Amino acid sequence: QILNKIDVISFIILVLSFYMIYKVLNYLILHNQLINYNKKHSIDLKSNCKVIAHRGSRCEGLPENTIAAFIDAINHGADIIELDVWLSLDSKVIIHHDKDFNRMTNSQCNSLVTSLNYNDYPLLSPSNDNQLHRTHLYPKDFTTRVPLLSEVLDVLTNNYQPNDNSINISNYLIKRDKTFCGNKEVCLIIEIKQRSLDLINAVVDLLIHKGDDFISRVYMFSLDEQTNNMLRSINRININTICSITEMLRVLICYSIGFLSFIKLKDQVFGVSINEITLEEIRKESAIKSLPDFIKVFLSYILVGKPPYLMNAPGLFKQLRSSGSPVWFLGVNDVKDVSIAIEAGVTAVLTDKPTWLINYLNDNNIKFQQVKSFK
Repeated sequence: QILNKIDVISFIILVLSFYMIYKVLNYLILHNQLINYNKKHSIDLKSNCKVIAHRGSRCEGLPENTIAAFIDAINHGADIIELDVWLSLDSKVIIHHDKDFNRMTNSQCNSLVTSLNYNDYPLLSPSNDNQLHRTHLYPKDFTTRVPLLSEVLDVLTNNYQPNDNSINISNYLIKRDKTFCGNKEVCLIIEIKQRSLDLINAVVDLLIHKGDDFISRVYMFSLDEQTNNMLRSINRININTICSITEMLRVLICYSIGFLSFIKLKDQVFGVSINEITLEEIRKESAIKSLPDFIKVFLSYILVGKPPYLMNAPGLFKQLRSSGSPVWFLGVNDVKDVSIAIEAGVTAVLTDKPTWLINYLNDNNIKFQQVKSFK
């Protein structure tokens, strides 16, 4: 019996020893993985922007992706404006989120964005009061018309001339010395909604017209990995890209198993959605459509929660910050979301309520992490 007890104790000590060795090795491997990039960064201190206005002030009383929503977010201190682009039938780069006009016209127009010439686009009239109750503060043209990307670029470079000559833009766009993060210039995120090289080239042409200094303030991405690959191959300008869902998962999985040093990161910005990713969304992802369904079901289990457990990796975020990469949380719209972002150690957040968020951060003296600068 004494020998049996000794054997049990020895076995427990052996198991505990192996467990401790595993924990130490796991910590050393996870926290000392090298970050390798496919492409040199062109990000500078502008990457320390903090508040990203998702489609403008879209949940603060103005229709999303309109001139009014963008101006409002800029006036209240947003550091970055995020918008979505498509190509109209007559090859105009237009700003709209959905593939059709149904939601933003209160079901009055179901046409696809790509099926109409720009001059035939309907006026916007969303039914959601979150996008309506402050429209009286801006000219009707600013709140009801689908804008062109060229117009927003002009807003961001102080060259905007409204369609209506009677409108004095200086009455609505406040000239300020700094944004919330301290930079005078507002940055821009362009999400490519179509898998279209024509659209990408049209966007690049517009950016080239604005010059290198403005281009340094621009980020481009698509949730579709194949479209993101097109963006990464742009050689006419040096553009910073944000990871797609597929690339985000690849990096997180490689980090979790200690393989991060053996891959190259494709993008300069690491964006993470804090919203739960459903099985339906996973099944729609084109990059993994060919995978067996049981793998997609498995992914849906590990992506449960807010934020999904797999996506909340403070150790990875710290290493990315140290290597000069911004880490952004997407979908931060309440106090709990802000707490999650602070705990995780992100450098900026994308929000539908930029005015509320900026006021909340200021009132509570809350600061996000900084990106290391190598300049």
